Amino acid sequence: MWTSAVRHAVLATTLLWAGVAGACQGLAGTPLDGVLDLAAKDGFFIGGDRCFYDPALTRADDVPVFRGTLNPFNDKRLFYVNGANGNPGRIANVLESLAKRSNISTIGLFYYSGDTRELAEGLLPGTSQGAAVDTLQQLIQQAIDRGEPIHIRAGSAGTFVVGEAVRRMHALLSQRRFRPGKGLEQLDLVRIETTGSANHNFPNGPRYIHYINRLDPVAAPLALRGPASQPGARAVLALFTDKAPDGSIFEPDASPAQARFLSVHGPEIYDGYRRPFERLFSIGLDRPEFGYLPRRINLKSIDLPFEGI
Repeated sequence: MWTSAVRHAVLATTLLWAGVAGACQGLAGTPLDGVLDLAAKDGFFIGGDRCFYDPALTRADDVPVFRGTLNPFNDKRLFYVNGANGNPGRIANVLESLAKRSNISTIGLFYYSGDTRELAEGLLPGTSQGAAVDTLQQLIQQAIDRGEPIHIRAGSAGTFVVGEAVRRMHALLSQRRFRPGKGLEQLDLVRIETTGSANHNFPNGPRYIHYINRLDPVAAPLALRGPASQPGARAVLALFTDKAPDGSIFEPDASPAQARFLSVHGPEIYDGYRRPFERLFSIGLDRPEFGYLPRRINLKSIDLPFEGI
């Protein structure tokens, strides 16, 4: 297990490697820098060339990725939905760091969360509507139609986007329940991991891993048993207790209070605890006493690699 100091040093070094905005690799790309109307980019992809891509014009498979360095030809992609941080450049830094740290390929799905001042005051949406939900639903639908798994990661308020997209797919697939192999069981192809989840209500069907820092006041209630916490059937609650030494790596202009909050809630602390999805999800899955109940796993009690999707 990495110590907080080691994770901090690796993260800081990784950000020094992050590229700067330049020409987009795709003809339909728009550089992140200088975009004034971010609301118009809701639901767009953020590519590894630090450009926006309109999903109506560019297929997800054609969007450049942020790549890990040890295995740069891994075609499996993780789609990341940001939380209440509307700064695309900083989101790109998170994607870059995550790709290098986990040695995976990542693509951003930009969620325009609106007035971040209101979000900072705790006025989080109960549900999410808009283009980000539409894009994610389309990605899930395409993966299901191909019979291929899809990997999604969402942080903080971005988990409302995930919950709504899955809820829509759940309703759509429910209409196919009498067609063998074409109903709700297809949601098993969807792999979802959350960090600092502000959403505490997830539909059954997908495979979930919820990373929960016990010191995080936003996500901690998801680990509690009761009707207010619905993490999804068979979900893994991946628990740890830690605090990043610096909560302002991705938010350099954060106030001291905001930095303290991000040190237990932001990617600064969560990304260092990520594990390969299937290996973590499989722990305890064959134990009959769990059934469809959530499984609570102390991340400091297991020995799994940090790299891999």
